[in-house]
Amino acid sequence: MGYSTMAHALISYMESNLQNFSMKEMSGSFGFSEIYLRELFLKNVNMPIMQYYRRRRIIVSAYEILHSDKRIVDIALEYGYSNHFGRRLE
Repeated sequence: MGYSTMAHALISYMESNLQNFSMKEMSGSFGFSEIYLRELFLKNVNMPIMQYYRRRRIIVSAYEILHSDKRIVDIALEYGYSNHFGRRLE
């Protein structure tokens, strides 16, 4: 799997910001348009960037549920999940 240096940088940025990821902020940090970053990521990772983000957020949240003493609702809040009514937990 040969990712470009830029794709590696995008993945690294996303991993560092799983709890509060924003395409707009990432775009500003890298100095490229959101469209360009989405296309570059898809071309190099063969997965849309937001799909990758959602998968990583689920994996990290599940790991915390299994390996920490935190309450599930606290983990959900930490990773930005909404309640079953579609509203953000607070």
